[in-house]
Amino acid sequence: MKQSMAFKIVCIGEPLAEITQAHSGFNVAFGGDTLNTAIYCARSATNDNTEVHYVSVVGNDLLSQGAVDLLESEGVQTKHVTRDAARQIGIYAIQNDIKGERSFHYWRENSAARQMFSHDTATHLAAIKECDLVYLSGISIAVLSQAGRDVLWHTLAKARTRGVRVAFDSNYRPKLWDTVDVARLEIARFWQITDIALPSHDDEQALFGDPDPQAIAKRLRDVGAQLGAVKCGHNGPLSLIETEPHGTYHLAKKIVDTTGAGDSFNGAFLAAIARQDLHDIALEKAHDLARRVVGHQGAILPASTL
Repeated sequence: MKQSMAFKIVCIGEPLAEITQAHSGFNVAFGGDTLNTAIYCARSATNDNTEVHYVSVVGNDLLSQGAVDLLESEGVQTKHVTRDAARQIGIYAIQNDIKGERSFHYWRENSAARQMFSHDTATHLAAIKECDLVYLSGISIAVLSQAGRDVLWHTLAKARTRGVRVAFDSNYRPKLWDTVDVARLEIARFWQITDIALPSHDDEQALFGDPDPQAIAKRLRDVGAQLGAVKCGHNGPLSLIETEPHGTYHLAKKIVDTTGAGDSFNGAFLAAIARQDLHDIALEKAHDLARRVVGHQGAILPASTL
């Protein structure tokens, strides 16, 4: 691992243009689980000795540039974002029900990020070699080709031997996978090289049939995860550290939109780990941010509310 004064966190994934319906028509913003996490991590690391980098492939189109501009405006470094002149970023639309739960509609089959780790990999591999911590999700690997997943897996496994830590959230989206069996196999494989596990209870239960969050935490500890938590919504996170008592987690004052709740949790938690906060304090800070995020429309909380 390359030594540097700053603690470097690399987030790998797919940026998306986000369409939401408003009273006067439609709004366009940007999202994607790892993009959200990178932004919340950078915000949470303000004034800390932490650098947050994003790794992806985008196009040369207006929406692609908009996503890059957003990342840079939030303090996320983009030197490891490459361009594909033949493709663009994906698009998704969000619908929310009366409880704030969301459903998604995607147009991402030709997303440029699908080319990661299978074409022009030098810039992306260099990011992993130069960092202290890598964050990725089940969506990050779902959009890759099988060859791309293999390259990424072997690169991360090798990086861990040099001291790089891997943080992973399974973030299971069935429509992105050919079959549930493939999803289960690939996500289980990435859990095997994970140091910091940040799954949601519902995702893991859907994939692996665990009876409760405690069973999920034990399974992840058994394959090597040392830090992190099982996210359990309003009940708060269940720490992966078995001896750590369950904290007191406050409920959200209101729930408008749950989009980005888990992403914000992950970003705040990783920033706290980089800062070397105590594990239970990191979980408290992460939950506190997530409960504020669900009180606002959209995945990215307005900076003015922080």
